[in-house]
Amino acid sequence: MRTKFFVGLLTVTAILAWTVVAGAQTAPATPKLQLPSGETVWDLSGDWDAFVENYGMRARFGVYPMCFASRRPAASLAPFA
Repeated sequence: MRTKFFVGLLTVTAILAWTVVAGAQTAPATPKLQLPSGETVWDLSGDWDAFVENYGMRARFGVYPMCFASRRPAASLAPFA
């Protein structure tokens, strides 16, 4: 009786795990840039959410969310200076 219970529990667990894995979404393709030197790099342009945490004398300002925007013309593939 005890063995049947554990086999049934293992079967249910395997079915649930398979369902979760089968329903998972794939990651979207990330854009890359081809530099004039031939090197391929990640395109990091866009809006990035960040939390700014102040230390030392500015610690009184605390932690706050901020959105960093990175814009780059499509024709400009030169690396950042």
